[in-house]
Amino acid sequence: MFKTCLCTALGCLWFLIGEGQILPPAPPAAISLGTELMPQRAEPLVKSRKSYLYEYTADSLLKSQLEVLSRYDAAGNESERIFYDAAGRQLRRLAFVYDSLGQLRSRLHFDRRDSLQYRVQYHYDARGHCLAEQHTALHAGAAPAWRLYRYNPAGQCVARLLYEGDTLRQSRKEVQRMEYDENGLLIRQDFCDHRGIIYQTFWYDYDPNGQEVGFQSLDPEGNLLAQKRTAYRENGKEEVSLDAQGRSITHVASTYHPLPGGGYEEHKVYLAQSFQLKSERFRYDSHGRLIEEERRLPGHPPQLKTYTYTPEGLLLEEKTYQNHALLKRRLYSYEFQR
Repeated sequence: MFKTCLCTALGCLWFLIGEGQILPPAPPAAISLGTELMPQRAEPLVKSRKSYLYEYTADSLLKSQLEVLSRYDAAGNESERIFYDAAGRQLRRLAFVYDSLGQLRSRLHFDRRDSLQYRVQYHYDARGHCLAEQHTALHAGAAPAWRLYRYNPAGQCVARLLYEGDTLRQSRKEVQRMEYDENGLLIRQDFCDHRGIIYQTFWYDYDPNGQEVGFQSLDPEGNLLAQKRTAYRENGKEEVSLDAQGRSITHVASTYHPLPGGGYEEHKVYLAQSFQLKSERFRYDSHGRLIEEERRLPGHPPQLKTYTYTPEGLLLEEKTYQNHALLKRRLYSYEFQR
C-alpha cells in the first residue's frame, strides 16, 4: 500500500508508506520566510498601556512589583511589550512585527540589556493558515527549531511536526496525522517517533450532539492501552478513565449550577478506587470570568483564590487564602495613553 498526501507550497508534509510509517517532510532549511524587519523603537505609536502588579504578604507588606508597558500600532496590534522591575529597570522586552495583512511575522525576545536573544518567525499560506514557525536561540549555538503545519481543504490542521535542525523530534504536542469526520470533529491522532514511525494512536467517539463520549489509545499493533468514557447529564458530566482490561482508574464527576444574577458554579470531584483524590470548585460571573477557584486535597488545608475585575474586564485584584486565612494579595492597576 502506498499513499501520497497532497502537497503545499512547503512540499509534502509526509508520505505514508505501508502500515505505520510516516516519512518526514522536506528539510526545513528549504523554507524561505523572506526578509525579517527589525522593528525600530523610535517609531510613532498610536497608543500604549501600562500595567502595574503589586504583590503583598498577608501582613500587607509589599513583596514584589512589576510594571509592563504595551505599545500598539495603528491597526491595534501589540507591537512592543516591556517588563520593568520596581526600580524601573528593564527586565526583558518583546517586539512583534506584522505584515500588511496584520499577520504576525516575527516575535523578538530581548534581555535586560536589550540584546536580541530569541526569535520566532512565521510563514502563512494564501488562506492565512500558519504553515511554519522558525524558532532561533541566537546565543545558544543550537540549530533552529521548526514547527510545520499541514491543513486539509476545510482548513483543519491535519499534521503538526517539530524539527530540531533536520531531526524530527518526538513530542506529545506534535501530531503527525489528524483525521476528522464529515462534521469536522477530530476522530484520530497519530503520534510518531523521530524516525516517523507511529507508536501510538488516539481515537475519539461523539454523540449526536457532537460531545465526546469515548476515547481509546492504541499501540501500533492495535492493542488497547487506555480508554475513557464520558456520560452527560442535565447539569454536568462524568468521565471514567479505564485501563486496557476495562478497570476503572479515575472517575471525575462535574456538576454545574447557575448563580443568582447570572454566572454559574462548577464542582469537580476526582475519585480513584472510590477514594476521593481531590475536589475543585470554580465560580464564574455573568461575563464568563473566573471569580473564585477552590481546591481541596485530603490531609491538606483548603486553598481559595478570588478575582475581581474592572468594568472593562481587566483583572484588578487577586487574593489567595489557605484554611480561610489570607496568604497573599495581588493588585493590578492600568494607565492608558491614546
